[in-house]
Amino acid sequence: QIATSGNSGTTDCHLHFGLYRNGNVTDPFGWRGSSQDPLAGGAVCLWGDGQCSEIVVEDESAGFTKSGTGWNWDCHGNSWTMRWVTNKNTAQNAYANWRPPSPYSGPFAIEVFVAAVHHSTTRAKYEVYAKDGYHNVPIDQHNQNDKWVPLGTFEFVGDGLDNVYLNNATAESDGSTEVCFDTIKFRQFRVYLPAVLNNYP
Repeated sequence: QIATSGNSGTTDCHLHFGLYRNGNVTDPFGWRGSSQDPLAGGAVCLWGDGQCSEIVVEDESAGFTKSGTGWNWDCHGNSWTMRWVTNKNTAQNAYANWRPPSPYSGPFAIEVFVAAVHHSTTRAKYEVYAKDGYHNVPIDQHNQNDKWVPLGTFEFVGDGLDNVYLNNATAESDGSTEVCFDTIKFRQFRVYLPAVLNNYP
């Protein structure tokens, strides 16, 4: 054991983990917020293989494919476009895939954008295909409104088969809701932890 979680603050022994560059604390993925960088020296991206950038797959980009019938288009989504279809109870008739155009493998944090219109389903079922197979991630789109919604973090192989899938089978009565298909964001990162060596007597 090297640390214990608690609320004792700095009065007891505790573990502090940070990353420094040229003597200044930094975020190894850079500052990405819209407000001022909270670090006095400024956050600096330390990775040289594209890991500090987000891969954004729009509904009109090359990484997005759709199939089936009943597709509609609206100009109120992320970057002013989105697609939507009415739902089916069990027999889907429309689906889409988002694939990141990246050769890198490793963990990816994935977020989906739910537009403020045509998102009335409470049972959208996203499927993430990653290194260890399929992951079902249910999202209540109805309670989102122009928001990025996290699906989780998944290990990708980088072989071109990694993708996010969504169809319009929602287990709700046929035609009772609408399913939003908009932008998906893939943020690649790797976790490097220092080797902790201990010489025991």
